Amino acid sequence: MTEEKKRANMNFQYIAEISEYRLRQVWNANFSDNPFPKVKAFILKNGEFFRVYQKQLEVPWSTDMRESEYGEKVPDKEIGGFVVGYYEQEPKDTKMSYCILMRELSKTDMDYILKHELKHIYSGDVKEW
Repeated sequence: MTEEKKRANMNFQYIAEISEYRLRQVWNANFSDNPFPKVKAFILKNGEFFRVYQKQLEVPWSTDMRESEYGEKVPDKEIGGFVVGYYEQEPKDTKMSYCILMRELSKTDMDYILKHELKHIYSGDVKEW
């Protein structure tokens, strides 16, 4: 069963949510020198993932980091996930919350994607959606 999530003007349907327990495991194994951030992660069907990904790229302050990360532009079909930041309340919270979106049929291991996207949060290079 799919559910719809509405976050900071992000509307998407997901097929599964990654547990906070699993997110904490990956965070603590790699980035334990910083406190665990406010983060959620979802798995989306391929079509929905690419729809939301393209919408995210249309935001004026969005940055496509694929080329700087990998030295070349990674084809869309090879993207396994991405992360966006948002503030939950108005007036804005002082700390950003994060949402990791992953595609259902990625050839990349889920833990690798989680670690990669959590590293963006750890490094502070996630911008608000």
